[in-house]
Amino acid sequence: MNKRLELKFMTAADTAMTVRINNPKENLDLAKVQTAAEKIRPVLANHAGLEAASFSKAVIVTTTETEIR
Repeated sequence: MNKRLELKFMTAADTAMTVRINNPKENLDLAKVQTAAEKIRPVLANHAGLEAASFSKAVIVTTTETEIR
């Protein structure tokens, strides 16, 4: 099973931007994630050069891989 933390941000143009972090720490809570997201937000920009204006939400994505035989 693989886990990934996805931090969602909004730009000033109201478009979404996602930062994906593989294998995040266990037992994360919203306060910890928000604090970390605000620390990295000032250096984020999308492919069009739009900066991340605000933190939107965080989700943990869990995937399971099963080989077909």
